Amino acid sequence: MKKIFIFTALIMVILVLVFIKDPNAQQNEALASMYDNVIVKNTENAIQQCHTLEDSLSQSTAGIRQKKIEDNFAKLVMGWKAVQATYIAGDLDQYAIDYPRYIDIFHIGNENINEQMQKVLKSTSEPKTALYKYSYNTINALEAILYAENTLSSRKLAIAQSINHNICERLTDILNVYQEKRNDFLSARDSALSMLANVLANQTLQLKDWRIGDPAGLTKKYLNQPDNRRNEYFLSGLSVKSINKILQTQSQLIMPQDYPNFVEIADIYAAQKQLSDAQTAMNNAFIEINTLNNENLQNTKLYQAVGKLQSIYYNDLIQALPVIAKILEADGD
Repeated sequence: MKKIFIFTALIMVILVLVFIKDPNAQQNEALASMYDNVIVKNTENAIQQCHTLEDSLSQSTAGIRQKKIEDNFAKLVMGWKAVQATYIAGDLDQYAIDYPRYIDIFHIGNENINEQMQKVLKSTSEPKTALYKYSYNTINALEAILYAENTLSSRKLAIAQSINHNICERLTDILNVYQEKRNDFLSARDSALSMLANVLANQTLQLKDWRIGDPAGLTKKYLNQPDNRRNEYFLSGLSVKSINKILQTQSQLIMPQDYPNFVEIADIYAAQKQLSDAQTAMNNAFIEINTLNNENLQNTKLYQAVGKLQSIYYNDLIQALPVIAKILEADGD
């Protein structure tokens, strides 16, 4: 009888050990899942959208801007926003720190890209020669070429193709970093977790101030001076959709998915309440986005909801995890 009892107890211990996950293994699984299902997959998608626009531009002729160009430009913008929202390549490779500014110059410098691109169009140089500055090869410059007017000349199409080609190359550079540095990312659990947690906080601060607060006249810099021309994609009218896309991308990390993410991380570190608060703030932001009228961002509740989300990331969620909070920056002009 005693032997049977001991045998049964051993079986129970073995079963407990089998079904209780090792926290380190669980965290590794979640990190790998977020890296592959969000970071890498979104970059691959952006490259695909870039090549789709490339095909549309090469197949187009001078005249009224075609709907397929508008649709595919919008898809490229959304693809890039998904990459930008969780950009950690610069943490993995120091040479990749500046890659985003080769694609996007929103809030970088004081250059009026719309005026500069008009000068490029008036020049007689070949596109690659005319586009001699990195800022001329960005998605902002591409928007200026495609949307300054409703018509596209042969010159505009040639310039647009050259800019778009550069964007595709830069996105491919980013993907190469992610593919080459995957093992480095996964080999340091806490560092990897820190990258993801901090990018959520920092990108949300920029979302609040640059993309919502400045156009709405809610930041200190532009208090009570709303101006839709400060919208990130004023010409193409994609600003609200891009804000929504950034939050949707973050939801891939913090909302329940069919793959492990921060939900499982929160379970490991007893940070369920902090994550739940972040999810609630994000849902409130989605509610407010749906109330916006076209590109009018004058919505104090949206600004407050995104501000609440950023505060929870930085002051609550990060503090509950084994990561070091980075100094938040929403600099730029």
